[in-house]
Amino acid sequence: MLKAGGNITAKRLQKLLNHIWKQNKSPKQFKRGIIVKLPKKGNLRDPNNWRAFDSVHQEPLWEILKSYGIPTKIIEIIKSLYEDAESCVKVNEEENTAWFKIKTKVRQRCILSPLLFIITIDWILQKALKDQKLGIKLNYKQEIEDLDFADDIVLIADNTRKMQEKTDRIDTRSKSIGLKINAKKTNIMVVSNAEIRERVKLPAVVQTMKKQRLRWFGHLIRMDRDRLAKQILQWEPQGGETRMGRPPTSWRETITRDLKEMGLIYDEAIQLARNKNEWDAFLLPIAPNGDWSNR
Repeated sequence: MLKAGGNITAKRLQKLLNHIWKQNKSPKQFKRGIIVKLPKKGNLRDPNNWRAFDSVHQEPLWEILKSYGIPTKIIEIIKSLYEDAESCVKVNEEENTAWFKIKTKVRQRCILSPLLFIITIDWILQKALKDQKLGIKLNYKQEIEDLDFADDIVLIADNTRKMQEKTDRIDTRSKSIGLKINAKKTNIMVVSNAEIRERVKLPAVVQTMKKQRLRWFGHLIRMDRDRLAKQILQWEPQGGETRMGRPPTSWRETITRDLKEMGLIYDEAIQLARNKNEWDAFLLPIAPNGDWSNR
């Protein structure tokens, strides 16, 4: 409209908006809307086929806006759009229903409605999940609790107990302002550790530890004899008492087992490890990016 009307339309709109700003009131024409039915999934005759925008209670919405620091004047102007708001339903090209009052919901097809709804969803999540530590850790200080897009929410947790608690808390908070979780559209998606490794192209931890052990083994073999770490590798403890049960596995025994899995005996590995380039080439196939053989 602005593009087609040019400066004349812009000036008239400016005059109208200035009047709204001064009076804190919206014209009656702004409060009326014609609902055009667009067939979607579900039974069109069922009045319980609701949409999220239709469910938000208005009074809590004003308090939520206030809690976000939105100026009172802005809130009053938005409220004026909803006071005595009316709608009718388009029946056909020539006929509409009678006008009826709208006492709840965020206005449909209003460019402000998505923003109001997003603020409401953000408030629900903040109040329900603040300081609960029910998500997954990204690092020492950060946790991720959810992913959101409009009224679609992905809750993230590392076990079913946390997931249930998060869902219950959000459900309770949502109901307090007129929203509810659509159980039919709610799914549980489990992402295994193996799938995570495959997505981020990381090898299994067991393989990574094995490679680090063998890399350190090669470094020890190439050390000078007078180095303490080299002497400990070759040390054979004498004396002492043997405890009951299975004897603990030594680091050298673990290395011997690792080498056996690679098709190499201990003495052969010592000879190979003396050459750093050859040893690195030998270790290269262990846990390369994209190898998921040990899942």
